[in-house]
Amino acid sequence: MKRLAMLFLLCGALAGCRSPYLSHHTNGDWQSTVSPDVMTAWREHRSYYALVEILDTYINPWCNPATKAQVREILGPGGEGPDAYPGLSSNTWVYTSSRKVPYGSYCFITFGEDDRVKCIDWASE
Repeated sequence: MKRLAMLFLLCGALAGCRSPYLSHHTNGDWQSTVSPDVMTAWREHRSYYALVEILDTYINPWCNPATKAQVREILGPGGEGPDAYPGLSSNTWVYTSSRKVPYGSYCFITFGEDDRVKCIDWASE
């Protein structure tokens, strides 16, 4: 009987730990946006942290990846091809941040045959 009571108590506690913010979202129902301050931080200061938030919200290749036109609209023009960074293909764009730590300061966005984001990679220099 004690075990059954503990099981009910545990189930109740776990159900109460669920985030109420996430409970109303269903798969594909995300309408996430970033704040205008984040967009300003990227456009005016090339903030690494703003770039990461924008990538996670709008550009990510995991669900409904952005098109080349959307990436250009959101992030602005990026460096394209080997003139921008050695070894880049024409389907890979590079964006640099003003990150002071020399780790992950270069973001490479590669597009697939359908002109949608295929992958996002980082490099350090």
